[in-house]
Amino acid sequence: MGKINWSLTSGFTKKLGNVVGFNWKGQNILRALVPVKNSKTESQQLQRGKFGFLGNLSGIVYDAIVEGYRLEANKNRSTQSGLFIKNNMDIFSGNTRDELTVDLSALQLSDGKLKGVVCGSPAISGTTLTVVVSNTAAINRRTALADRVYICAYCPKLEDAVCACVGTRQGGSFELTVPAEYASELVHVYAFVVGAASTNDGVASPTIYLGTAGEGTATPSTGSGTGTGSGSGTGGNTGGNTGGNTGGNTGGNTGGDDNGGDDNGGDGDGTIETE
Repeated sequence: MGKINWSLTSGFTKKLGNVVGFNWKGQNILRALVPVKNSKTESQQLQRGKFGFLGNLSGIVYDAIVEGYRLEANKNRSTQSGLFIKNNMDIFSGNTRDELTVDLSALQLSDGKLKGVVCGSPAISGTTLTVVVSNTAAINRRTALADRVYICAYCPKLEDAVCACVGTRQGGSFELTVPAEYASELVHVYAFVVGAASTNDGVASPTIYLGTAGEGTATPSTGSGTGTGSGSGTGGNTGGNTGGNTGGNTGGNTGGDDNGGDDNGGDGDGTIETE
């Protein structure tokens, strides 16, 4: 149903017969209604998958994008969510909706030309996420020590995010309070800066991806030890493997031979990647 505002010259919204009315950049626009011939083609489903994911994500990280896109949204007479979706359409790969994968390291929660900051790797302990921030940008009319630093922690599994201003460009060890569940999950962490001086007020920097935190983050662990085994057949192998499990499997397997005999000892270092 169409809705006429006082008169046709004042514009109307929605559909009226075969005409659609809407407001675009402060202007009342009329256009012919174009029927959709096939709304289920593969390319349309692919686009809907992208828009659906980003539309949902824009609500999760809204506290970040409302600041990161504020100035650009005002300049373009758009919304922060609309710009967020537009600027992140390229983070996907895959030729069909079922094949879609997302590169979360490329996610942009802000848009602007302000110089950013340098951030260390994030770490979560309990309900506190810590990031060390330092400034390397020259302080001039485009940057100020009072520029605000925002940190956003996004947990895909929980479909939750915490985003807030944690400090200023002058740097330091900044903390962000997160839910306790984050410590046991994979959390992606981002940072951006928003200008606070009269010459750059509201101007944002591009988003910086800081990496992941939480127990879901893959980290290497290294151990070393000595394995000794003697005997024959299964006995030798069991002795070697038991010693090797203390440190590196390589040493243990050298200590015990499947063919038995008097093989003794064998030192080795092993590196194990944990998921």
